[in-house]
Amino acid sequence: MGFLDDAKEKLHDAKEKIEDLLDGHEDQASDGIDKAADVVDDKTGGEHTEQIDSAAEHAKDALGVDEAPAAPAAPVDPTTPPA
Repeated sequence: MGFLDDAKEKLHDAKEKIEDLLDGHEDQASDGIDKAADVVDDKTGGEHTEQIDSAAEHAKDALGVDEAPAAPAAPVDPTTPPA
C-alpha cells in the first residue's frame, strides 16, 4: 500500500467520523460555518467577501449541511372542489 492509498484511507475514515458527528446537528454546523465566515470577513475588512462566502458555501456543500428543507405543500381544502 502506497503513501497515497494510506492518505486516501485516512481521509475516508475522517469523513465518516465527521458525518457521524454531524448527524442531527446540520443546522448547528451550518451556523458555525456562517459565523466563522463572518469573523474572517470582519478581519479582512470586507475586501474578500465574495471569496469568503464562496468558501463557506463550498464547506457546507462538502459537509452536506446546507440542504434547505423542502417547502411544505399548500394545504388542500376538502370543501373546495377541484377546478
